[in-house]
Amino acid sequence: MKVLIVAPEVGGVPGVGGVGTFVYHLSHVLSCENEVSIICTDSKIQEDLVAEYGLSKISVVETPQSLHSAERSRQSYHIAEFLKFSDFDHVIFSDWAGAGYFLSLSRRSLQRSSPIVTVVAHGCTTWAYSGLKQFLSETDPIEHISKVSIERITMEMADYLVSPSRYMNDWVSTYVTSKTASSKTVLKQPFYLSENLGANASYTPESIAFFGRLEERKGLGMFVDSILQLHATTNFSPEILILGKPGWMKTGEFGDQYVKRRFSDDKNSIKFSISTNLSSEEAMQKIVEKKSLVVIPSQLDNAPYTIVESIVKKFQVVSVNTGGIPEYLPQENISQNNSDSLCKLMVKFLGEQQLNSNSIYSPVDANEAWKSFVRDPKNFCKE
Repeated sequence: MKVLIVAPEVGGVPGVGGVGTFVYHLSHVLSCENEVSIICTDSKIQEDLVAEYGLSKISVVETPQSLHSAERSRQSYHIAEFLKFSDFDHVIFSDWAGAGYFLSLSRRSLQRSSPIVTVVAHGCTTWAYSGLKQFLSETDPIEHISKVSIERITMEMADYLVSPSRYMNDWVSTYVTSKTASSKTVLKQPFYLSENLGANASYTPESIAFFGRLEERKGLGMFVDSILQLHATTNFSPEILILGKPGWMKTGEFGDQYVKRRFSDDKNSIKFSISTNLSSEEAMQKIVEKKSLVVIPSQLDNAPYTIVESIVKKFQVVSVNTGGIPEYLPQENISQNNSDSLCKLMVKFLGEQQLNSNSIYSPVDANEAWKSFVRDPKNFCKE
């Protein structure tokens, strides 16, 4: 089967987000039994990364610079025009920015059943803005309204709407008025188990690592509060690793600046380091080297890949009870969503020597589910 994946970013470079990581893993998992191609809407993919994907027989479609700079509806139009002259069987879109809008619209107006269109609900603009209670960040409000509209319509017109968690599936079910309830399905995040994955970690934690984008949404503020409480109320004084690409805090600072200010103001002289330009693989290697307890206190999330990566590597990992995270981690690894509870859970895991192997998530099961879905989505969704 010929499969095309369309997304705003592609994994394989430092700083890429969850959507790009998803594209990396899904493309490699599906390439085991399909002919897979990728279109990146928002940037040109460097030649060395194209070659790397090519080693797994994944083709990166060359796109003009005009596509990357175009506003969202025009991007969707260009992609639909390109697909007129292709023979893909199944096209998988990210929900972000509604890249599948014109393809879905043309299929409906022409009453065509091919190619199959799937949209994956990573977290569309309305979900992100309603959760974060943000004001419009676009300089042009019309551009914002256009993006929200085509995202929603694309999700409604898709043949299948996939969510990585029941949490997101429930949200989508109230937001998207698709008449076909069976078209909405939950498929956990795929994870390509390559031979270069490396050995699983096995250690008693000696340090603590924040693993994720350095921003308010990912819980960086709560993490810093918890660490300050840890140093003030216990005998633990572990080294702190901050691993992630900078984002914005509600104070108006970049996340790395926020950490430096908060920790530098503390009288306990917290030992910490910040790494903002590592790939996921490099970040995980540092976690192993420093024997870190991984903390992911995300305040608004679907099913973050940092959780998946930590499970696959068998890190000691703790998180909070938000979004789809409880569908991936055992309950004993999750605290209430406040700094006091998170601090207490970190103290417990810093003293643990036995790894918790009772993970709810299995990469093998997730990968097989995705393969089965692409192989025969209609029957898969009936099961």
